[in-house]
Amino acid sequence: MYEGRSPGFRSTLILAGGRSSRMGRDKALVEIDGVPMLRRVYDVAAACTRDVWVVTPWAERYQPILPPDCCWIHEIASPAESRFDSAHSGDILADDLSLGTEDHIADLAGLPALETSVSTQNSSLLQGPLIGFAQGLEFLVEEGYAADWVLLLACDLPRLRADVLKQWMAELDSVDADVMAAMPHHSKGWEALCGFYRSACLPDLKLFIESGGRSFQRWLRSQPIHLLDVADTSMMMNCNTPEDLEEA
Repeated sequence: MYEGRSPGFRSTLILAGGRSSRMGRDKALVEIDGVPMLRRVYDVAAACTRDVWVVTPWAERYQPILPPDCCWIHEIASPAESRFDSAHSGDILADDLSLGTEDHIADLAGLPALETSVSTQNSSLLQGPLIGFAQGLEFLVEEGYAADWVLLLACDLPRLRADVLKQWMAELDSVDADVMAAMPHHSKGWEALCGFYRSACLPDLKLFIESGGRSFQRWLRSQPIHLLDVADTSMMMNCNTPEDLEEA
């Protein structure tokens, strides 16, 4: 562990590994009021936590739009992800249509049994946000950046507000020790990519993944979760399509 970090020290993980299929272009680079969405989310996160880590297979793509001191975690495909079957794709597609998760797996829809090998580069795009989160969290834990809570964000939250995140962070101090995550909830499920996770959830997360689990929502249903209230639900807007962009 690095010295000088308090027990409540928090880092942010931003996932930027989706294919942006419905947007038609890389939504992390789409500008709103002249600022790329990934940069908007990064700036909000940087106002709340000391370290902000971007988990992506394409660091070189995003380096020009982020500060020089941005931290990077390279998302890689595990050997098991180089071949998919229809059961795995169905597990994700049926269960993970929550905030920010769908573009990571949207291109699986309509594919045949996915028995054809795909390249390592492509498989990193197919493995879904749960894998990216697990890789990022494992890195933070091993390197001493995780402490108790870690904030996880999607890269496409154009209305994200630092003041609300800070209110939620203050609330975490009173959350029971056995609670592994804290986040808002909506009609489709938990806001998985705008929430806080205890670093202590990593062993159970890895077991779930090793057993073949890929659905964020399914894994969350097995965890004790603290509900975070959000008065202005527009803050949770997830920008996935050109139509969403017009409203952003």
